[in-house]
Amino acid sequence: MMFADPRWELLLKIVTIASLFIVVLVGAVRHLCLARRSREWPAIDGTIDEHQTRRFYGLGEPYHQLWYTYEVDGLAYRNFQLSVDGMKETEREMMELFQRLPVGSVVKVYYDPVHPARSSLRVGPSGGGWLMLAGFSFLAILVLFAGL
Repeated sequence: MMFADPRWELLLKIVTIASLFIVVLVGAVRHLCLARRSREWPAIDGTIDEHQTRRFYGLGEPYHQLWYTYEVDGLAYRNFQLSVDGMKETEREMMELFQRLPVGSVVKVYYDPVHPARSSLRVGPSGGGWLMLAGFSFLAILVLFAGL
């Protein structure tokens, strides 16, 4: 049988890990490119309409969301994305945001003119995106060498 040969098993491992790495790499690069393009997004006034604290299925650490609404070309949108690259704030940072931006506060919302439902309160890469990319790269290399 062809896959009984250890060389084929090794090749299969390498191809699988390399494929996963490429998928993660492409996704991270696309996300970082979107974050860079967001610097060109127009801004519009929006309103904080909800502070939300939940636990994932009632378990684990709580996560916090700051929901805001805005209107583009007569259509209303609602989002909780704080930064384009999706980096999450710590619990302390979110509590400070909740205090600084109570419900009803007016905020600057940056939105993608091609897809106005895509928005955030901050634009550009936060630096965390590069950290995420480096972390995934390190993890992929570690898994590759550990699996061999």
